[in-house]
This record gives sequence, C-alpha cells and structure tokens, in this order.
Amino acid sequence: MSVNNIRYAAYKSPLGMIYAAMERGAITDIVIRPELDVFLEKLRLKHGKTVVEDKRVFSGLFKLFERYFVGEAVGFDVAIAPSGTSFELDVWTALRTIPRGVAISYGQLAAKIGRPKAMRAVGTACGANPLPVIVPCHRVVKADGRIGGYSGGGGVDFKRSLLLLEGIRM
Repeated sequence: MSVNNIRYAAYKSPLGMIYAAMERGAITDIVIRPELDVFLEKLRLKHGKTVVEDKRVFSGLFKLFERYFVGEAVGFDVAIAPSGTSFELDVWTALRTIPRGVAISYGQLAAKIGRPKAMRAVGTACGANPLPVIVPCHRVVKADGRIGGYSGGGGVDFKRSLLLLEGIRM
C-alpha cells in the first residue's frame, strides 16, 4: 500500500456514521452521515489519489470520539491538514481555541481573527470546515443566540446535539 494513498475509516457515533480521511498521518476530512460511495468519490476528486480503508491509523482519533460522545471533555490533539484559503485556515485555527461548553457568535469569531466586519465570511468559512467536531464550528451561533446553520453533516439537529452534549443549551 502506497504511503501516498488517502486512508479512510468509519466511526459509528451515537449520532450517526462519521467518516474520517487521512494523508501522511494528518486528518484531512471528517464527514458526518454521508453515503459511503459519495464520500469516497469526493475524496478521490479532492485529493486525486487512491482511497483505501485503514481502520488502524484512526484508532487514536476514534478513541477520542468515544470519550467525546459519552460527554467527556476531550481535546482533539491530533494532526490535521485541512485544505482551504488562508482566511479559512485562520478561521479554523481560531475555532480550535473555543473551549468546550462555550458558544460564541460569528461576529466574535471575526473579531478574534482581527477581521471584525467579516462575520458573513466567517460563517462561510465555518460552513466549509472540512473537520467538523475536531474543528468545532458547532460552537459558533448567531449574534441573537439562535443556533444558526450547520453544514458539517446532519444539519442543525446534529449541531444542537453536539451543543447539548457539551452542556450548551440553545
């Protein structure tokens, strides 16, 4: 098996299937509740490489998921390699600093990255987050306290479930 392949595996969470992909030891993609064939085709197109199943390389991540989904405070201290624009990468880096049990607004996140007027662009970057749960875009809500959207898979119901799991009531 070539080291340049994209590796993937599935994790059955209490909220549905989660697929993870990895390249060169870093997580590149997390997809929630997809159809497997759609997920695999998107990986092939995105990375232009062969995609192979390899559960072994995800054992550490999946142990963190197990702890997370039973309500334990988990720091997802795993190597990640999301692909995105420099702005998206700034947003995704800032998302990882939001503590468990805390929700902030898109405007607060925009201010956090030094772009206080970029609330909509921050929302777009959250929607493009390729690593939901690990990069906790679910912790960002509307300024009026409403939950807002969630494109991490599973929709708003999944986002609400993650927030409740972390003790955040909306």
